[in-house]
Amino acid sequence: MPFDRLLRDDVSFDPEAIQAMHSAYQQVCAELGVKPQFGRVTELVATKIIEAAKNGARDAATMRVSALFALGLMPSGR
Repeated sequence: MPFDRLLRDDVSFDPEAIQAMHSAYQQVCAELGVKPQFGRVTELVATKIIEAAKNGARDAATMRVSALFALGLMPSGR
């Protein structure tokens, strides 16, 4: 899973944040209709979720919205 691979060397997140990131990742992949395994799209999703967490997001819902917005899949007024 690209998410785990991208987080492998990053120890700046506590277990709760990592759990929230996993949840957001799985939600976004489901919404996009892609399987959460290695691929270009899923790696991009994982990267956007990790960026959201690095910017202070700590719950799955916020990370999900942030990733969808960063990918241009959610209007800014939502």
